[in-house]
Amino acid sequence: AELFLAVHAVLDEHYRTGESGMDEMPIAGKQSMQRAMTGQAVRDGHITQEQADRFTEIHDALLEAGIM
Repeated sequence: AELFLAVHAVLDEHYRTGESGMDEMPIAGKQSMQRAMTGQAVRDGHITQEQADRFTEIHDALLEAGIM
């Protein structure tokens, strides 16, 4: 949970540009957006690839469970 919250905070701070319509977006679109943001965060040095990979696993599981 700590890792997920920490990475989410980085993404919110550096890469969120607004989420209008996010609720209506299909899961694949949400996954694509998340992967683009975490990839950029790795390239920018804000998080490690290991953190991005684990965040992605958790994020996908939450989406598939209908929690996010």
